[in-house]
Amino acid sequence: MWLALYLSAMIIDLTITALVGGLLAGPFSKWLAWTDQMMIILVLILISLAMVLVDWKKLS
Repeated sequence: MWLALYLSAMIIDLTITALVGGLLAGPFSKWLAWTDQMMIILVLILISLAMVLVDWKKLS
């Protein structure tokens, strides 16, 4: 059961990350190179994954 909750939480996190990345890429794309946008998105994904892992460790 916890696994299902965490998988859904991870999917939600990744969706939010993608949306934030899309927002960043939109208006700021004139100033940011494509690689910079990818790095920002990767960092956001890593942060959300780290938060999920920390919560998972607390529960188990």
